[in-house]
Amino acid sequence: MKRIILCLACILICSAGFLFAGKPNRLRKLTEQEKIQMVLANLRQAAQHGEANEFINNFSKDYKDADSKSGNDHAKMKQNAADFFSQYKPIDDKPMLYIYDTKISIGGNIATVDCKMMLMARSIESGGNVNELFADQIDFVKEGEVWKIGNFTKVGKIMNKANNMRKSKKEQEAK
Repeated sequence: MKRIILCLACILICSAGFLFAGKPNRLRKLTEQEKIQMVLANLRQAAQHGEANEFINNFSKDYKDADSKSGNDHAKMKQNAADFFSQYKPIDDKPMLYIYDTKISIGGNIATVDCKMMLMARSIESGGNVNELFADQIDFVKEGEVWKIGNFTKVGKIMNKANNMRKSKKEQEAK
């Protein structure tokens, strides 16, 4: 009887070992950078399927809802941002590009996120079509490239530059 109990205990211990092998990395809490990488991965996938504007509209609405709960408390804003990003799951592991130390402005609210942020977020304000920006091969927007920017005026200029490059390329092809 004791042998049977010992055998069962060994089987249970071994099973638990196999079950949880390699799990610590998957179970650990994600950093804000990793959460934002997930959002970028989702955006990249959405752009490839022509759905990036819809993704951004949803992002903007959801983030505004999360942000409005925090008032002007920047620590709460940062936590709300982290909570918001955590609901997105990674589709691939290649974010389109990174932007460091920037501010995100959605619905008039400004929240500082001290980590990587996406260039795409404000194209919605200028009415730009981000599907083209992210799906096309644009010379100066390279995967993994870091743009050090401090405000969305510069983002707008980058977007305009992308649109102008695209227009001139199409005009040359038409000739």
